Amino acid sequence: MMKYLKNHILPLLAVVGGIAVFFLRLSHLATVDNKGLLASGHIAGILAGVLTLLIPAVLAWRSVVLPRENTCRFPASVIAAVGYGAAALGICYTAVSLLLHQPNNLVMIAGFVGIVASVALILLATVRFQGLRGNVVYHGAVCLFFMLWLICQYQAWSSEPQLQLYGCSLLATVCLMISAYHRACFDRKLGSLRMFTFFRTASIFFCLAAIPGSDFWLLYLTGAVWSLADLLNLTQKPQEGGCTHGAS
Repeated sequence: MMKYLKNHILPLLAVVGGIAVFFLRLSHLATVDNKGLLASGHIAGILAGVLTLLIPAVLAWRSVVLPRENTCRFPASVIAAVGYGAAALGICYTAVSLLLHQPNNLVMIAGFVGIVASVALILLATVRFQGLRGNVVYHGAVCLFFMLWLICQYQAWSSEPQLQLYGCSLLATVCLMISAYHRACFDRKLGSLRMFTFFRTASIFFCLAAIPGSDFWLLYLTGAVWSLADLLNLTQKPQEGGCTHGAS
């Protein structure tokens, strides 16, 4: 199973699928009329919908075959550290954008939590660089930001008449939030390898797919980079004590 993870089959599938849906959605968005509606029955929209159903189903199917044991290793990694830095940039930019646009109380709270989460991600970047275990509060702050971001975006998303315009953004945010939660669980040696792998790879796919047409494309681009970088050197190694950190 260690060999399986090192081959990066699931991350590669998520990247290829996400890029495919990226271009399909880009083509479909070009059909928006003067009322802001997408052309119905467009081949790009149909193919994007099929892949949006198919790829996550395959990711779930392949994640289920991973071991039930929660033992895994997050070795010291420059690439993973860069991924955390990218996520910090994306969340910080989004948080500042929220705070600068005359926010209501909820949006203001989300903005301040985003600043805290970006600082936490910088700290976690140093942790991943050294191959150490992070504090559960750090990933918890990131999870909390995505939860608040999801609530803040609900009003805008719910007013859209077509799911194709916001569906990928919604699912990307949900997957980022849940994968951050499971990453926090690993910091307490309670993480699930199956759940973490699925939601991390699904984050890659949906984040890439959500970029076209999004005002917050940087958040999703850096979310994809973060998710991919955190998986690249993840290995499964049965042993006592749950998830371990350290140089390989």
